[in-house]
Amino acid sequence: MAVARTLDAVAAPLRATIKWPNDVFLRGRKCCGMLLESSVSGPRTASPDVVVLGVGLNVNQDRFPPELSDRAVSVKQAARRPIERPPLFADLLAHLEETYQALFSDDDFAALRADYESRLHRRGQPITLRTTATGEPVHGRVRGITANGALRLETKGTVQTFYAGEVTSQETSG
Repeated sequence: MAVARTLDAVAAPLRATIKWPNDVFLRGRKCCGMLLESSVSGPRTASPDVVVLGVGLNVNQDRFPPELSDRAVSVKQAARRPIERPPLFADLLAHLEETYQALFSDDDFAALRADYESRLHRRGQPITLRTTATGEPVHGRVRGITANGALRLETKGTVQTFYAGEVTSQETSG
């Protein structure tokens, strides 16, 4: 959400979308990917002691390799102007702090979740989810997320919850 909100400001009037769980899109193409690593020392259900976040943001690229050119975009390409990195980074840090604080307030968290859901890439549209657990594809329609960030996917008339997997935007029956 912090990245999406930062991009909204710098690439206005564009609105960033989020491909669950951690890719950010502008103009329907990926401009940012994130990796998180956590460490839990207590029971398996405990909150992480440490979370390390890596953010890969395409800022001022003019071109991408041919295999990515139809799927990737830089902020510069999407906004159609060069982007100054220091102010972008400062805005991102401010949004990260604001988003982190929202996690501890019920009202702010509810607003954060609603904003995330409103930005879900391909919400209501058919997608394929390749689950981490089995590797099997699951076809369905994105319906939202749970309070802890799991994907809610409608498959064959029921809504299932998925905690990990890779979403592809292939047209499928779902």
